[in-house]
Amino acid sequence: MNIFRHKEYIKEYELELLKQTAPYDYYLIASGGDTGSGKADGRGKKGRKAVLNVDEGSLNEELTDRFSDYRVYELSEWYIFIKEPAVPDWTVISEGLGSEEPLVYFDHDYITRGKRHTPYFKPEWSPDTFLSCDYIDDVFAVRAELFESEAYGSKLKKAANIHELIWQIAGKGADIGHVGRIAAHIETDSLFDEEVYEEYVRERNGITVQKALKALRGDACPVKGDSYFVSVIIPSKDHSEILENCLRSIIKSSFNKLNIEVLIVDNGSIESEKNKITDIINNVCNEFDDKHPEREGAFAIKYIYEPMEFDFSTMCTLGAREARYGLLLFLNDDIEVRDEDAIEKMCSCAMREDIGAVGVKLLYPETTLIQHDGITDLDCGPSHKLAGHDDRSVYYFGVNRFNRNVLAVTGACLMIGKEKYFNIGGFNVKMKVSYNDVELCLKCLKKGLRNLLLNDTVMYHHESLLRGRDDISEEKRRRLTVERELLYRTNEWLKRDG
Repeated sequence: MNIFRHKEYIKEYELELLKQTAPYDYYLIASGGDTGSGKADGRGKKGRKAVLNVDEGSLNEELTDRFSDYRVYELSEWYIFIKEPAVPDWTVISEGLGSEEPLVYFDHDYITRGKRHTPYFKPEWSPDTFLSCDYIDDVFAVRAELFESEAYGSKLKKAANIHELIWQIAGKGADIGHVGRIAAHIETDSLFDEEVYEEYVRERNGITVQKALKALRGDACPVKGDSYFVSVIIPSKDHSEILENCLRSIIKSSFNKLNIEVLIVDNGSIESEKNKITDIINNVCNEFDDKHPEREGAFAIKYIYEPMEFDFSTMCTLGAREARYGLLLFLNDDIEVRDEDAIEKMCSCAMREDIGAVGVKLLYPETTLIQHDGITDLDCGPSHKLAGHDDRSVYYFGVNRFNRNVLAVTGACLMIGKEKYFNIGGFNVKMKVSYNDVELCLKCLKKGLRNLLLNDTVMYHHESLLRGRDDISEEKRRRLTVERELLYRTNEWLKRDG
């Protein structure tokens, strides 16, 4: 779409249209100012003609004055909120307002000295991502009638900031629409993606924004009770030293609210390793008593010895059946808990009725290299986001900085409510090693639960000491392929829509 307001440009473009090879192009003759409408009259080489009526919104001065960082327009039956400074694409906006939802948000990109760059293709409505960074506030539309409605009117008029305004609609269970097209070009001096990402994160980590979002999080995610009861299930075999490191990292956690039982599921360690593990359990329990003499929370370890071939799904479910507590944390024995409040943070999220699986950012030990930051579906199959990338850098609009809803999280560190786990069928025993975590998370989504990745806490992953890497042998490659194909057969929508 090309927009012209001067006759000489219009004439010049008409001549260019005669040369084009496409059936037709559009051009728009528009009036100036904040209001106006135009008619697009395109003529192509084959003589085809296309006419498109496009209305620009009229400025709503009251809402623009109230939200000073925005220009708010009236268009049809909607209020359009566009963060300043930006150039709106009224064609995209107009076409996107056919939605039935009360609130619709759009994608955007950036423009520097006339050059467009760094598009932000946003996820579908993700409440936890919004509450961490409000990713939809750059350009969105609200039905005007909501400001006068009994259900929303008074709260929208009292909203102290743009984030509260959005949440008064989005946080009350309303359907939220997403138009996956670029509807605004935000003006910036930065030409490079990395600079845009860093500025985006700085803005959303600012005191004003985070104070507003923190208030909304407190309303949306109230903490239930004074204590958390979690059963940590650790599959392990012949890795006494690695297991000891994992256990000692757990007891470094803050036990102000935590009550933890650890269930070690051993699928057949040799006798010497078995004896070492028994000694380690006794030593760690004694060390816990010394470390937390005035603790409020409890700590215990149970050792389950069940010789079998390595079968992650069966071993985890065996531990889950033995678990006494209502939250399950599946943990590889090569995980090291780095932050003392990590498990507590996971518990506070996993207790929510709307949340399925909860995971955290995993780094390679003693480095800033990312091992896991959520799972996405690629052509090669479900894969860890940002694996091998340096966490000191900011990636795609803070994808490694803000807590966010994700497709799936790794089973190396995954928390879920025990009742939810068994209600959705637990880990698929047909997937003994790989993709069982993804399949579990997909079952959560099918039940209307959201999966959550926490970027505000970190653990270390001494990756695959448990079984070796998936790509070492032909046998393991075949097993990986079979389990991936099973995942897609039971979730055909994933390959189609992923």
